Amino acid sequence: MVFKSPYFSVVIPLYNKGRYVAATLASVLQQTFTDFEVIVVDDGSTDNGLEVVRSCPDPRVSVVVQENMGVSAARNHGIRRAKSDYIAFLDADDLWEPTYLGEMKQLMDSYPGAGFYVSAHKIVKKSRVFDLPYTLAEGAIENYFKTELEESITRLSATVVPRAICEQVGGFPQGMVSGEDSYFCGSIAIRHPVVFTPKVLAVYNQQYSGIKDRHFRGDSCSEKWFDLVEAGDFYRNEFIASKVIKAGIRSALSLQKEKSREIEAKSSFTTLFRKKWNYLYFLNRMPSSTINLYKEIKPYLSF
Repeated sequence: MVFKSPYFSVVIPLYNKGRYVAATLASVLQQTFTDFEVIVVDDGSTDNGLEVVRSCPDPRVSVVVQENMGVSAARNHGIRRAKSDYIAFLDADDLWEPTYLGEMKQLMDSYPGAGFYVSAHKIVKKSRVFDLPYTLAEGAIENYFKTELEESITRLSATVVPRAICEQVGGFPQGMVSGEDSYFCGSIAIRHPVVFTPKVLAVYNQQYSGIKDRHFRGDSCSEKWFDLVEAGDFYRNEFIASKVIKAGIRSALSLQKEKSREIEAKSSFTTLFRKKWNYLYFLNRMPSSTINLYKEIKPYLSF
C-alpha cells in the first residue's frame, strides 16, 4: 500500500493557550478542504492546553511535547515532523475561516513557485473586530518590504510556506524574543516572490499577547537582522530598522548595553523610525539604576 502524504501540514505551537486552543482546533477541523494533518507542538505549557488538545478525537491531530524552548523551536519542531510539502502555520489562539485552506490551495495553483502565500486577515481586540483597509489586489507583491511597512499584510497565521523554503532559510530563529515570524518571512521575501490574496480568511486574536512579557528580554539567537540589510534598498532596510530597533530597546531595558549600543550605531541610518531610534539612544545613556526604577514604574511600554 502506497502512503499518500496530506496536502497541508498545519503547525500549531502551543504555550499556555488552554483558553483558546479548542476554538483554534475547531476552526481547522471545520475546513472545507480536508486533506491535511495537524501537528500541535506543546512548548512546556503549565495550563490545561495540552489536555484540551489530547482530548480531540480526530486522527489527523497529533501532539508533540517539548520542554519550554520558545515559539521558534516549537515551529521548527513542527516543520521537522511535517509529512506535507506545504506548511500552514497557525497560532493557538488564532482562527481560520472554513474556506481558508481551500482558498490558499487555489492561490498556490494560480501562482506557483512563490516563497510564501498570505491572505488578508482581521483582528479581534478587546472583544471588537477590526477589518483592515487593504488596497492590494490578488497576486505577486511588487515590493514586499514597502508593502509590509505601509499595510502590514503578513500574519503568520494567514501564511502557507513550502516546506522546502522553510528548510532553505533555516526555519525560525531560536532565541529571538520577538519578531521571529517577521525575520522568517523577510528572509524568504529577499529570495522569492510573495503572493497575496485580499480575501479575509484568518482572524488574529489580540485579546492575549505575550509581548508585554518580552519587554525586558534581549535576543540570544545567532541570526541578526543586520545580516538582511542590502545597501541602497530603502524599504528593505527601513523594515529591518523597524524590527531591530525594538530588539535594541529590549536589550537596553534588560541592561545588555553592549548589544543595544551596537544596534543603535548600526540603525542610525533610519529616517522612517527616527523617533524610536531616539528613544533607544536615550535609553543607552540612562544609568542602569534609573532603568531599573523606570521598569518598576512603567512595566508595560508601547514601542
